[in-house]
Amino acid sequence: MGRSHLLPRLAVLLFAFTFIVTANQVMAGEPLIQDVVRVVDFDQNLVYSIWDSETQTVVAPLVATDEGFGVVIWNPEKQYLRSNLYSYGTTATIITSKALIDLSSKRLLAWETATVSEITTQSFEFDLPVEPSEIGVGYGFDEDYDWTALPYNVKYGFVLRDAVTGVALEQALEMWVLPREPTWPDIVVDTPANDHKVWLGQEVLLEATASDAFDGPLTGTSIIWEHDQFGVVGVGESCIVTALVPGWQVLKATAVNSAHLTTEAVVEGEVFAHMPPLSIAITAPASGISVPYGTSVTFTGSSEDEVDGDLVGEALEWEAVGEGIVASGETTSHVFTYPETNEVVLYATNTAGKYIETFVTVWVEPVTPTVAMIEPGVGSVFLEGEEVPFLVESSVPPEGDLTGEALVWESDLDGVLGQGVNLTSTTLSTGVHEIKVTAT
Repeated sequence: MGRSHLLPRLAVLLFAFTFIVTANQVMAGEPLIQDVVRVVDFDQNLVYSIWDSETQTVVAPLVATDEGFGVVIWNPEKQYLRSNLYSYGTTATIITSKALIDLSSKRLLAWETATVSEITTQSFEFDLPVEPSEIGVGYGFDEDYDWTALPYNVKYGFVLRDAVTGVALEQALEMWVLPREPTWPDIVVDTPANDHKVWLGQEVLLEATASDAFDGPLTGTSIIWEHDQFGVVGVGESCIVTALVPGWQVLKATAVNSAHLTTEAVVEGEVFAHMPPLSIAITAPASGISVPYGTSVTFTGSSEDEVDGDLVGEALEWEAVGEGIVASGETTSHVFTYPETNEVVLYATNTAGKYIETFVTVWVEPVTPTVAMIEPGVGSVFLEGEEVPFLVESSVPPEGDLTGEALVWESDLDGVLGQGVNLTSTTLSTGVHEIKVTAT
């Protein structure tokens, strides 16, 4: 075997038991374990640092460097094996060399440049020596290859076969070689905010923005949402989760790029069982104030809720008892319909549908009725026994025109003459009468 500059480094994957391959992902240009170096010294035909601290402790199941990767095959039963690495997703030449390493002695057993047919088909197949029982099968990349020229998600499959029959004995899961230098995505949770508060059973909108320097904006299954108690609850830039358990909750958004590298963003919040708002107050006017009838009275109130914070707008409703709901919001003005004692109630309702209330009273001064006597006219003269007409117009808000018992006619000579808007009398005594009508 001749030397080549194409495989100055090698990384390995351990079969923990006979023919069992532990699979992982490899990334072009980056070892998965940064502080472990797999080196093949072709000048000395030696392999260095396959084991951590020169012990038999495996430091990584699969590591890729910028120039190679490998698998370790444990074959204590001395079976005749053939290894086969094959690619998916590209016809571009990536691997250009292959090697066999005795892991016991850490010696390079064989190394060669890939044949033209192997480069064309991207399938590398060769028999493994029966001795030793621990073999490193390494594959080298062209050190000058432009990784970003690869299509997305180029992958290799590795299989062990019976060297005589060709029957597959054990197959590794596919190994990804990704077309890029490693970059980590960015992700920001837009909503909910950290330290958010929500009601039990409330639907919570989850929104995040994620991007990657290589991939650009990340969407769909590249964003994964998890709840600390319920696991994965959704995928994508936006989804909805229902708050199911009272108490503290942790929501995590994970961005995954095409290199399968992830970045997490976490927000925390609290789920509350349904309960009324914490406080409510009518700050103006003071309860018991007195105002003239027809005065516009301004009311100001406030309420605070554990989840919703300061309640505003339609969450605050004002009721004038006897008149119904008259307004909503922190401030309103009202002219009372009825005189005397009026009660105004403020209701505060949170998004859980729970409410509290408080009230003030307002004394509206009664209005003096208006009275206009139409008949008899001042100075009218009547004969004894003649029919004397009486007619009055009187009103008072809010009742309007007064009638019946609300109007009482009196004479200073004859006393009460009768009730109502109009009446007549033929029994007035002789003399000068002072006629009075009282509206109540």
